[in-house]
Amino acid sequence: MFPLCSEFTKQLYTLVLVYYQSLFYLNFIFRKYWRHYSKKSVSRINFIKWAQALGFNLKEIKELLAISRPSIHAHEEVRHRIEFKLNAVEREVKKLLRLKCVLG
Repeated sequence: MFPLCSEFTKQLYTLVLVYYQSLFYLNFIFRKYWRHYSKKSVSRINFIKWAQALGFNLKEIKELLAISRPSIHAHEEVRHRIEFKLNAVEREVKKLLRLKCVLG
């Protein structure tokens, strides 16, 4: 039920995992000094890291995870939020390119 994820936990700092546990309600158990995470928790952490890589902050990620109902409405809501984030990133890129031109 709770697979050993030592390779997975090596990739993240322990304090980050502890913070994620409190923020995102990750399920784990201790066995012989190791945290054993449920498959659902590992999936959530992978999603969190993926969303961070896309530029989402933890508050936005928590909101995305709250949309957990597998329905057309939920998919549309997630898509809308991702498109909104993409537009914000594109605006930031344009701003940085203008700055680059000014600096020469």
